[in-house]
Amino acid sequence: MEAGENPSRLAALNIEPHEEAGYTSAVVTINRIQPTCCNRAGSIYVHIWGWNPKKSVLHKTISAIRAQTFEEINRVLLASARQEKLESGKVVRVDSTVTAASIHEPSDSSLLWDAVRVMVRLLQQADALGHAIPWHDHRRAAKKRARAIEYTRGRPKRVKHYRELLKITRTTLGYLQQASRQLLLATGPAVELWQAQVCRYKPLIERIIAQTERRVLAGEAVPAGEKLASLFEPHVDIIVKGSRDVDYGHKIL
Repeated sequence: MEAGENPSRLAALNIEPHEEAGYTSAVVTINRIQPTCCNRAGSIYVHIWGWNPKKSVLHKTISAIRAQTFEEINRVLLASARQEKLESGKVVRVDSTVTAASIHEPSDSSLLWDAVRVMVRLLQQADALGHAIPWHDHRRAAKKRARAIEYTRGRPKRVKHYRELLKITRTTLGYLQQASRQLLLATGPAVELWQAQVCRYKPLIERIIAQTERRVLAGEAVPAGEKLASLFEPHVDIIVKGSRDVDYGHKIL
């Protein structure tokens, strides 16, 4: 686009291939069309003859168009649509997609198992800092219950395993809270980092316990906006597409 070009007069984008020094490239030209000279003023036409551009080439070509140009093109399109009574422009229609998060399929049992693993790791770090407290490693028992929940059929049996897994999780959380109080008077970068991890994970683990009690024990339907899908990426959203597909990540426009 030449300096001083009026974007409102842009309506057609032609891409023509040509050979130069052994390379196949394209000449991009902007054709000026008066809005009154065509039925659909402001439409964008891309003509490609015998040329299959790569995605990167198309991306660079589109990126070369300024935001102000797209805005003016949009205004021309809306003006034409209003004139032909095709679109009022009062309703915005957008498409979106989901960027999936790198997490495992969430379930109440797997989240409780993650919580126990993380807390045991923090307790081991507390021992290494020289402020050990009496505690027991319940990872084996927690993993056993989580596996049993996964393969058990029937709500009564699963609820029994859930109660045991919840008890293990609360017990381990009690160990972690005791260790945190023990380290309150300690100083040093390592202790501060450990306390920061406890402050991060403790409320998340409490949320996991609470939502499991609501969903499994009380039979309550917890809204998707209140659910925690990952202990490690708590910002992940639960996105339902259609009636069956469920994605875990973030929606982008």
